[in-house]
Amino acid sequence: RIATAILIMGYYLKLLFIPYPLICDYAFNTIPFVTFANPGVLISLAVYIFLGVFGIMRFLKNNKDPYAFAILFYLITMSLFSNIIFLIGSTMGERFLFFSSIGFCLVIALLLEKLVTKAAGTGLMAILKNPKILAIIIPVSLAYIVITINRNSAWLDNYTLYGTDIKNAPNSGKLNYFYGLELQKTVAPAEKDPEKQKQIRIVGIDRSEEHASELQSRQYLVC
Repeated sequence: RIATAILIMGYYLKLLFIPYPLICDYAFNTIPFVTFANPGVLISLAVYIFLGVFGIMRFLKNNKDPYAFAILFYLITMSLFSNIIFLIGSTMGERFLFFSSIGFCLVIALLLEKLVTKAAGTGLMAILKNPKILAIIIPVSLAYIVITINRNSAWLDNYTLYGTDIKNAPNSGKLNYFYGLELQKTVAPAEKDPEKQKQIRIVGIDRSEEHASELQSRQYLVC
């Protein structure tokens, strides 16, 4: 359980840099259980140990150091959702990154400022007009704009959302269950052909019932 939680903390860091693919629900078994023999766990653990030690050392050296504040802010706030200190009601959720991402954004802003100039008191507009900054901000912003627009279209309705996300999380019990329900409640009634409607209902029932029993079994084991 601890190893899997550490791996998930690594996924959070990855999403800060590359927010793709996005999934509305990381229920069992979206992220399979792993052990400390998994390379991803060891890498994630090493990164977080480095961040913790680096942040504390900078804080002890200067308690007003902005890098120390940003790193420790991220680590402390994310620890609430890590499933390491205490268990929460979710394996992973992209929404948990919202508050903690302040620390990440602050570090990126500080690094960009340092890239431009070491002089103190540089104005915001002067920084934004710098060719080096524009060479970073423009392509990154365009990439995030495309990701955001594409993701917004997935939230058209429940059927579209579950159908989109199930491609990136085919083993998710909840996504399969809810997708099956949507096939029965939304897609099948809209189909005029009786034979096709029957087939859609069969697929929906099979999918929802199969994963409903899987989720109940999993809940029993956890309890």
